[in-house]
Amino acid sequence: MSWFKRIVAALFLLAVGGIVALSLRPQKEKPVEVQMSSIKRGPITRLVAGAGKLDPATQVKVSSNLSGDLLELTVREGDPVTKGQLLAKIDARRYSAQVKQAEAAKASLGAELALANVELDRIKLERDRIKKLVGTSSASQAELDRAESEVAAQQARQQAVKERIAQSSAALAEASHMLSMTTLYAPLDGVVTSAPKKVGERVRGSDFTEDVILVISTLNAMEVKVEVGEHEVVYLHEGDKSEVEVDAFPDRKWPATVV
Repeated sequence: MSWFKRIVAALFLLAVGGIVALSLRPQKEKPVEVQMSSIKRGPITRLVAGAGKLDPATQVKVSSNLSGDLLELTVREGDPVTKGQLLAKIDARRYSAQVKQAEAAKASLGAELALANVELDRIKLERDRIKKLVGTSSASQAELDRAESEVAAQQARQQAVKERIAQSSAALAEASHMLSMTTLYAPLDGVVTSAPKKVGERVRGSDFTEDVILVISTLNAMEVKVEVGEHEVVYLHEGDKSEVEVDAFPDRKWPATVV
């Protein structure tokens, strides 16, 4: 082999050895980027976000227990109301007539009781007179027994009239209560947020279905119902602090509490 070829072979071997040596050298790790901050105490929080619906915390549906035509409606949607304020009136002619009928029945029974009292007093006087006659042997014991029976019978009739008066008083109280329900008042302070009924419409009172006339809401306290995923709801606890954002006010946040 010529000297030239030997020199080339030697250079080739040196190059291969250098490459191998470089590949076997330990590589330096790339620097890790970090953020530095001053040490301070503070809570570790987890943010759970969700979309929901904003509703008043208290919302009352005002409806009637009676059926009739809506004759008057003093408020409309958006009006503020105070507790005890007049809201609406329903046709009361039927219920007013029932009150008058009950009052007349009670008055008639009162007159009947007065007559029963007078008759009882008369029979007692007659019994007492016969009792004196029996003491002087001017009347028989049978006459006295008959007088005592008449007194007892009249007392029973008097008691029956009193019981009928109690029944008529209850009927009058019920009729008066029904008449009072033809006028609707605000059950709480708030704002009318819905008024589905109009003057002249028929209101249907029922214990099974609500025929809503007005909806009153308290807007000083609101409630947000938020849907949270099952993987995040475990991180929520009653009393946790939160913030509420409303689309209508994108630059504001309201403090809230998880309930």
